[in-house]
Amino acid sequence: MVWPKALKIRYQWRIFALQSVIMVGTIVAMGVWIHHTERRLREESIRNQIEFVNQRIINSYENDLDAEQFLQFVGHYYKAHPLFEHIRISLYYEGEGLETLGEPISPTEMALFAEHGTAPFEVKVAGADDRHFLALQQSKVSADGKLRVVTVLPFDSAMLSQSFYSGVYSVLAMLALLMLIGTYIASRQLGRNVEALRLFAQRAGNEPDYDLPQEFANDELGDISRQIVHMAQERNAMVLRLEHEHQVAVDAMKETDRMKRRLANDLNHELKTPVAVIKGYVDTIVQHPDMDEHSRRRFLLKIAEHADRLASIIQAQSFLNGLENGSMAMSTEAVEVKEVAMQVAADLAAAGFLQTMNFICNVPPDCTVQINRRLLNAIFTNLIKNAALHSHGTQCVLDCDASTDPGMQLFRLSDNGRGVPPETLDYLFERFYRVESGRSRQSGGSGLGLPIVKAAIDAAGGSIAVANRTDGHGLTFTFTLPIAQENAEK
Repeated sequence: MVWPKALKIRYQWRIFALQSVIMVGTIVAMGVWIHHTERRLREESIRNQIEFVNQRIINSYENDLDAEQFLQFVGHYYKAHPLFEHIRISLYYEGEGLETLGEPISPTEMALFAEHGTAPFEVKVAGADDRHFLALQQSKVSADGKLRVVTVLPFDSAMLSQSFYSGVYSVLAMLALLMLIGTYIASRQLGRNVEALRLFAQRAGNEPDYDLPQEFANDELGDISRQIVHMAQERNAMVLRLEHEHQVAVDAMKETDRMKRRLANDLNHELKTPVAVIKGYVDTIVQHPDMDEHSRRRFLLKIAEHADRLASIIQAQSFLNGLENGSMAMSTEAVEVKEVAMQVAADLAAAGFLQTMNFICNVPPDCTVQINRRLLNAIFTNLIKNAALHSHGTQCVLDCDASTDPGMQLFRLSDNGRGVPPETLDYLFERFYRVESGRSRQSGGSGLGLPIVKAAIDAAGGSIAVANRTDGHGLTFTFTLPIAQENAEK
């Protein structure tokens, strides 16, 4: 069935209309076929009865019975039957009228009726002007050719439409009603799935989180609908995930750009100070060639001091960049932690960095880690130096313990200084960051020591965290390093 494009009809009613048209058309065709079949059978039955009457009259004559008396019996028998109300039967013996039932049939009428053969033909019946009559005629002659029986039966054409079985059309009507109800239920079930799917498709595009409030039917269309809904929900989830990942990537890029700009500004600021100091002393020396030797020597020492500081910043920055971008080739080996830590403490003490700080190492001699020795040296150098220069404490302790991570060794380095404000803990590993109260440039720090520690531990495969001690005195750096392979096998 073709629907007008401008006419929007729900899928349920389209199915119902299409099935109903097919079903009702089939039932109507069956009714028409039954009607015509019954009409033909009734016509055949009437024709057979006429033939039976004619044959009985002929038989009565041939058996020397009174044919006229039998004709009277026929008239009495069919008198009350509405179908045979207007029957006309005429007997002719050797061409002469012998007896008649009803209006006599003249030879002229016999010739006219004979033209129609066995097919029904229209006739007029006296006294019945408002009724439409059909007629069947039959003529039969006895074996000796002397007696002719001519019968014409006018009957109401509506009688041929009367059903032999009055319940057939009622059954068809009931069947049509039941099929319409069944079709409505089936189309409603199908339409419910389609309507639910349409509602989902309509709202899912505008509301990605929309979930279908009803279940689909447990059939093939329901399975397809559920699969479509599942695919749509998966797609929405994927879109949301991609949008989230995109936003995370954008935020990460923005943060990276921000960090790069901040790093560039910090580096520029850190380098600008020693360069400006060096230039100032050099300009002073140049502008005063007659400067006394003592002042000249003092200025040259200041220039050397700030040049060393400048070289230290550049070297530390280069070392840190190499760790973070992986450009530094670092071979690993089994290194004894206590040996390296004690050597670092001795070197710092000899260089005058420890001052009043006392370093205590509680790590057993057999504690070894798998790391590059240079990295481990840088880790302890910067941690111990940081405690000595900035904690204002008198003691620095290195302990070790078992880690919850398999294959890792846990270390704690604590000082008994004054700690740092809690809000600054998250920034201690950022480049050039200094806590104003205890990490000023006057102490000689470059602001890269703790970032180097974190980068070195990350490069070795470990992790590090910092917190103020629970007793409120000093900081505790907690970090992990991979256990040496030989110890891990044990």
